[in-house]
Amino acid sequence: MYQIRDMFIGYNDGKKEASRIKDFEQYYFDYNGNVDKIMNSEKFLLLGKKGTGKSLLAEYIKKNHIRNPIGFVN
Repeated sequence: MYQIRDMFIGYNDGKKEASRIKDFEQYYFDYNGNVDKIMNSEKFLLLGKKGTGKSLLAEYIKKNHIRNPIGFVN
């Protein structure tokens, strides 16, 4: 029987999760279309509370930018 301690629900930091799980972008769901909004805009500011996915979104864009270079992402 599985116990709660046996469950893996991810790391507490998006950057850490992206670095430890090679294909993390396969699990990323762009609910609000934020990737397109950020990549197709000259200016943006990504704000949110801790744990809302800001770092993971940045890592997702960074990883996909390497595959599809359309601009500079740092």
